[in-house]
Amino acid sequence: MAGSGFQHLLVERKGLALHVQLNRPEVHNAINPELVDELTACLASVSTGGQVRAVLLSGAGPSGSGVV
Repeated sequence: MAGSGFQHLLVERKGLALHVQLNRPEVHNAINPELVDELTACLASVSTGGQVRAVLLSGAGPSGSGVV
């Protein structure tokens, strides 16, 4: 999914794992409607492919993310 075209997500596939990184460090990876839309689209595309068994969700920058 590299080059996935997401504005607020960095997505990297590593074997059967997918690393999804929230990429809004300037606002401490705060969630907004656009980020929710991108995250929903990203995870929906993964759920239909059957090629991913784990998703690692993290946040860019020193703040990380409070998403759990």
